[in-house]
Amino acid sequence: MVFERAAGAPHINLAVVASAAAFVNIALSKVALAHVRTEAFRISVQGRLSTTVRFGPSVAMLLGFKKEVLEVAHKVDRVIINVVVNVTWAELKILVPYDRYWQPNGLVELREQIEAENPGVVVPPLSMKWMGW
Repeated sequence: MVFERAAGAPHINLAVVASAAAFVNIALSKVALAHVRTEAFRISVQGRLSTTVRFGPSVAMLLGFKKEVLEVAHKVDRVIINVVVNVTWAELKILVPYDRYWQPNGLVELREQIEAENPGVVVPPLSMKWMGW
């Protein structure tokens, strides 16, 4: 999960990171189940504050408490304006048994299967292609 900050905001410092980690988990302890917590707050190379979710829950579960997380994060760092899922890959390579999908509509079937098995994932039509040897 990434905490978006206002454009032109000063660089974030380690004291803010530590405070954000503490305050976000305290807020979550009041509204979420015990296993829905964050860990490993970091400052990325680009200067963004990000965190991961403890093993078990998903970021989508954490974003169910977006209002509470954003409220306390904003108290720690006034320039935090949003909380979003951290999606960093530009392309994803998937190894599949090609004989199952090697047909005229095979990639369409694979796209539908990926979307059905991964709630919230949308694979744009025509974005998938076979890799060359």
